[in-house]
Parts: sequence; structure tokens; C-alpha cells
Amino acid sequence: MNDRVMFVFGGASGIGAATAEALRDRGNRVVIFDAVDPVRSLDGVEYRIADVRDPAVGAIIEEVAQRTGPPAGLVYAVGVMDNHAFLEETTDELLDVVLDINVKGAVRVARAVAPAMRAVRYGRIVFIGSIAGVVAGAGGLAYTISKHALGGVVRSLAVEMAPDGVTVNCVAPGAISGTSISTRVVDQAKAAVPTARGTADLFGQSAEQLHPVGRIGTPGAVVASILHLLTPESWFVTGSTITVDGGYTAR
Repeated sequence: MNDRVMFVFGGASGIGAATAEALRDRGNRVVIFDAVDPVRSLDGVEYRIADVRDPAVGAIIEEVAQRTGPPAGLVYAVGVMDNHAFLEETTDELLDVVLDINVKGAVRVARAVAPAMRAVRYGRIVFIGSIAGVVAGAGGLAYTISKHALGGVVRSLAVEMAPDGVTVNCVAPGAISGTSISTRVVDQAKAAVPTARGTADLFGQSAEQLHPVGRIGTPGAVVASILHLLTPESWFVTGSTITVDGGYTAR
């Protein structure tokens, strides 16, 4: 996996930043795309401002790919939650924002990267999903819908792109410390759910108690699975969702 071009969306913080750092440390040329400034700068990593909600994001990706060469790997670690909004709180506006980032953004980015990967008949695409895409209760209605929909994107693209040598998979984390996705809500959607709910509010248990291992995960625990899916050796794994959740979905 050394000396390859890797695109990481949502690499300004959390799982995306940890993935970008790990890829860089393994000798890859890494380009981070994000709508916000990085929490900390990474030496040797290129950074581009790009908002996945903007249809023009495709042109930015194509411009970078023309300069760097086709990416061998794409990691989509962009995501927004909904403060565990219940049905009556899930306004059209909130639903639109969450789906635009978590689903439509993923499709926009994959659509822009696909031609370059198809041309060289090689590529590894990894979407960062959530246990909310496997079970209910790990997020609000809009977030749960979006992560289940992302699973459909993964399976559909895996079948479509397999003849071109491109694998498409999803890594679905449980609760992870230090990730912006755990608290980030787009400004225009905040009014729908003014008070953020946590797992204790919903289940009477803390996030740690809901994971059989007794603690929440770290970005590094998720990165290990992402790195494997980006390797040439993972060629027989496609259309899969790998849960990295401390046993949450095993209950």
C-alpha cells in the first residue's frame, strides 16, 4: 500500500484525520478534502477545502486527480448527526441536511472518483458508516435513515464496479472518542433539536455500558480495518459492512 495516491474526505478531524495520518506514515501521497480547517496540520499531506454538499466538489476532485494521478483509494469519512431527533422533530430541513451530507455527498464524491479508477482498472473505496446503519437506536431517525441508505450505496457500487477492479466497502463504527461526527450538527438544522440527547437519555445506559467491551472505541481502532480494505490483498472483500463496535451489534 506504499507510494499510492489516497483521497480522504472528512480528514480534518476524527477518524478521517487518523486515517490520513496512518496512510501518510505508510508512504502514501495523501490528499485531505474537508469543508473545515483541520484540527491539526499533518506534514506531508495536501489539504483542499471542499464541501460535499456543493455539486462543484466533483470538479475539485477531478482537478486534483489530474495532478496527482488516479487515486488508488478513497475514504469517505464525512458525516453529520441529528441529535437523536425523534420523528416529530425530524423536519424536512433536518432530513435534507443529513441526507445531503451522509448519502448524496458520498455519491457525488464516488461519481467524481470512479472514472479515474475505472481507467486503470483498480481502486479501493471505503465509506465510513455507523452501527446506526445496522441497527436502530444508535442515532435519530434522519441519521439512521442515512446510514442504512449508505449501505445500499455500498452494495450497489460494489456490484457495478467489481468488473473494473474496484472494491467498495463500509466500516461501521460504534461510539468513538474524539470524533466530530458525535456532536457536529449543521447550523441550519440545529433549531429542529435544540437539546442534544445521549445514549443515557434514550436507554438509561452510558455509551460505555452499551458496548460489551466496557468502553468506547478510538479512531485508531477503526483505522486498522480501513487500512486493510485499502490494500490490494483485500480484493475479495467488496459490498461488505465491517462493524467495529466493541460488540454493540452482537447483543
